[in-house]
Amino acid sequence: MAEVEVTVTAPREVVSVTVGQHGLVRDGQFPSMAYRRLTLSELAAVVLDTMTKEQAESRDRMAELMKPVTPPGFDLKSMMDGTADVERSGRC
Repeated sequence: MAEVEVTVTAPREVVSVTVGQHGLVRDGQFPSMAYRRLTLSELAAVVLDTMTKEQAESRDRMAELMKPVTPPGFDLKSMMDGTADVERSGRC
């Protein structure tokens, strides 16, 4: 299977985060000095928000790559992001 790696950069280039398969963070960069204008709590919020978006994008890309080998009607994306209703679908 192809390696999945996704990079997202926050607005104003405050932070850039790269994640790989399974949403694991591989790299984090501060590509500009924009982070210096933020308080620590603002910076923490921007970093966490960017990581969350990055992880979601990584899951979406993985689900798209797996689509050809996923059974018809099986919602792999909802299984990967933890929103699947396993009881209702009758699948485990």
